[in-house]
Amino acid sequence: SPDITRYSELIEQYKPKMLVIDTIDMVPARYAKNDEFEKMNYIIIELKKLAMQNDIILLGVSHISKGASRRLAEGNPMDIHDTKGNSVIEQKADKIISFEGDRENSRIRRIRTLGSRDESTFHIVCNFDWETFTFKQRG
Repeated sequence: SPDITRYSELIEQYKPKMLVIDTIDMVPARYAKNDEFEKMNYIIIELKKLAMQNDIILLGVSHISKGASRRLAEGNPMDIHDTKGNSVIEQKADKIISFEGDRENSRIRRIRTLGSRDESTFHIVCNFDWETFTFKQRG
């Protein structure tokens, strides 16, 4: 994966309409501080600038925290603060979208907004197909 300082030249070269970052915490960032929270803050701010300057959709994938994982196992729903790391993701993101489901016992997945800057939300229930890695809306 290229260093974040190269993203703008890659965007200029390939002119994507959308950029997917999987996962945000694995983006190399040579000018970020060594502290993980500071690094995440730097990366999120740089990604937000890239999206705005280049008028592209940027989807950043983030895992959830261990605490959130435990709460989910206890039957509690996810919320906007469950991303791994510090709160910069929910502060800078225009939308926070969760993919939820019991991957061990069910193919049912819920895709929903946990937060949205423009207040528009959605909630979709799908079947997930492991063989084709696709989602099909349930009828």
